[in-house]
Amino acid sequence: MFVARNCRFLLCAVAALIAVAFLTPGSKAGLFGPSTPQEKLSEANDLIFGPGRVGKARQLIEEARAECEKNNDKACLSEVYRLYGLLERYGFTDAIIVRGNIDNIKPTPEELDRSDARYTKALDLATEVHAFDKVTNINFLLAGNQKLRGVPQGPCIYLDRALAAAKEAQRLHPDEKMRVSPPFQTVDEWLEQMKKNEGCPNG
Repeated sequence: MFVARNCRFLLCAVAALIAVAFLTPGSKAGLFGPSTPQEKLSEANDLIFGPGRVGKARQLIEEARAECEKNNDKACLSEVYRLYGLLERYGFTDAIIVRGNIDNIKPTPEELDRSDARYTKALDLATEVHAFDKVTNINFLLAGNQKLRGVPQGPCIYLDRALAAAKEAQRLHPDEKMRVSPPFQTVDEWLEQMKKNEGCPNG
């Protein structure tokens, strides 16, 4: 994962982790554009953090949501609400959102509250279907929202939860590794460093 150099560590790390797709294999769009809900959600994520086409991303998320609800696909709905949380965090604007300028985005407290609500819904769904890689990601995003609020040690509880979820994901799927930026070798190492940077207590 890429982590930009010129921004606060946790916020940049959030941007990098967001960019990792927690979707099933084969989620790339076909020749004529995305057709499955997973493909639509994958493209929506790319649009938010690539060219910044938030309007198009929102359209794809809505289309995917309808299909996920029809099929009662809770893993899919978890990703829907995770992406809604991202959009709420950035005010549903069409501002270009890329890793390099993530530090310049200043959501309002109301936007962060709405984002938290979406993330919490995503977290409940991901937990229900034991998608612990996604549980890791969502807790990390919640930590990022606390960082943006400027709450001292506010991210810590969510970083602890992210670390616990990462360990459970590795226990259940030892052959599947979540990607992490050098020099870290594992997600555990990376999250432990996040905790140190935030002044979180050990344990």
